Amino acid sequence: MPVLRPLGVAYFPELKATPKLPQGITRDELRRALVDAYQRAGVPPARVFLQSFDPEDLRFWRTHAPAYARNAIWLDGRRLDSADPATWNPTMPVLVAGGLRPLGPPIRYLLANRNGQLRPTAYARAACRAGLRLVPWILERTGWGGRRSFTERFGTFASSPSSATTPGATPAGDVSPCIGRP
Repeated sequence: MPVLRPLGVAYFPELKATPKLPQGITRDELRRALVDAYQRAGVPPARVFLQSFDPEDLRFWRTHAPAYARNAIWLDGRRLDSADPATWNPTMPVLVAGGLRPLGPPIRYLLANRNGQLRPTAYARAACRAGLRLVPWILERTGWGGRRSFTERFGTFASSPSSATTPGATPAGDVSPCIGRP
């Protein structure tokens, strides 16, 4: 970290699920150690974007390291239908009320190919309306149940979702102000 700090690099560490922690180490100690490493290296909180799929990690950081928690990203790993708000628990307003601002969903929750046009999903529109900043965590991966990969479904991205290219598809309903750096 000290070598990169003068370059203004932003850091996006993810605290991974650890089904079995080393003996004598608690999850809270692991959460604290991640933040401590950036503090000891002199990395300002504004350049650290802690990430986790576990909402308890974010709650811990908000309580014990609020300056570093300000940019914490909840990686949304819920299995939900991006077109059906009834499957989103918690809802977008509940996430915001809980102090979340950057949200890290898989990109397939954000875009749908409808009649040859890339459209933001109901999930993406609701997240933007609620004031969440979207930081997608996947561009290429085979989906659950053997679904086609993102690029097979939507094409590829150049520099932003508004410049997505799919043979025969044109971007529509741009949500790019909500997507990108948190």
